[in-house]
Amino acid sequence: DNYISIAYYHVIFLAFALAFKPKQLEEINQETLILWGDQDKILGIKDAPKFARAIPHSKLIWIKDSGHVPHLEQPQITATEILDFS
Repeated sequence: DNYISIAYYHVIFLAFALAFKPKQLEEINQETLILWGDQDKILGIKDAPKFARAIPHSKLIWIKDSGHVPHLEQPQITATEILDFS
């Protein structure tokens, strides 16, 4: 349950970040983990590298065999990536 809660927080952060313009993303100073499902059919996959470039100190991790909700589709992998990042 803790893994899913942690993963969910980060996925929510990314969804929230989508509402910002690229200039606003550049203002994020915290180290940022971007988790993106490599099979995302909702947002697609082309924007993930754009986020990684726009957010300084970010790290993009592709979650293999996952769509738009990696915290539900690949919870163990997602949680491990988050824990390794922190």
